[in-house]
Amino acid sequence: MTAPRQVLDRQYIYIIGAARSGTTWLHRMLGEHPQVASLPGNELTMFSRYLPVPIRSFKQERADHLAGRWTLGLGKLWDETRFTTWTKDFLASVYADVLATRPEATHILDKHPNYSQYVPLIDELMPGSRFIHLIRDGREVAVSALSVNKRLGHSAGEIAQAARDWNDFTLKARTSGAAMGERYLEIRYEDLKKGDLQLYRRIFDHCGLPATDAWLSDLIATNHISKKQFSTGDKRMNALRDKPGAIWMDGLSAMDRYRFHRWAGDLLMELGYAQRNWWSANPLERLAVRVRLFGWRILRTLQIAAKGWSNAAVDPLEPLTAWRRAR
Repeated sequence: MTAPRQVLDRQYIYIIGAARSGTTWLHRMLGEHPQVASLPGNELTMFSRYLPVPIRSFKQERADHLAGRWTLGLGKLWDETRFTTWTKDFLASVYADVLATRPEATHILDKHPNYSQYVPLIDELMPGSRFIHLIRDGREVAVSALSVNKRLGHSAGEIAQAARDWNDFTLKARTSGAAMGERYLEIRYEDLKKGDLQLYRRIFDHCGLPATDAWLSDLIATNHISKKQFSTGDKRMNALRDKPGAIWMDGLSAMDRYRFHRWAGDLLMELGYAQRNWWSANPLERLAVRVRLFGWRILRTLQIAAKGWSNAAVDPLEPLTAWRRAR
């Protein structure tokens, strides 16, 4: 690893947010600024796949060594300074390759949905970094996840998992971001889609990137979702995008909506995306869901009972028979 450490002196920007929330779209737009180096269409996943395990392992092993509980491993050979040097060299080497795509850049941009769960680690290794958290209505996120799973085989393929993913990623990012102070910016996908110039001005100011109104207006116009669509979006939904709530109303059944509410309804309401009982269109639909749930519970109880009986001894008198044989 021969990359100069000076690459780490650039301003770093990290986009976080649940998958299917528009983070790729924002990543592409920020990456068009002449002072930003990034890898459009690529996500490095360094802080979610490559670094967490070795860092966690070293810290645990080092602590065990110092406490006299362990005498093996890298923690016996290296101290924290040496390990941190290795980590910084790795980051410098990777980001030097990113910077090579635009050597004159003053900012380096990186993003991955899983970074939402590793904000403290990023802040520890890259102090001074700025974060942009893009939040989208979780119901639309779920519909998009189910669609891409069906078409391409990745993302959540079941509504409860899609709800849990959105809930967990969003909560983790918000909680960690609160500790970042002014270095954390939270914006909504729905507002970004409106193309409001002042919002884009706020985003670029947060990053410390100068931009004229004319340049921002052109950026917004050329990257409108009707002209450019990234991250394997489902174009069949385009006709619904301009109608509030149309995507999830069309894509989720009443039972799907109830199950989403069960796992992520509190956060959905806290963020102002929904009101109480949003998942049912009317009392009759609510009753139908309750009846179906009751029937499912009865069926599940019978299945469990049947499974328990099938796993029992074939001969219910077998214990008595064995006792007689012993005599």
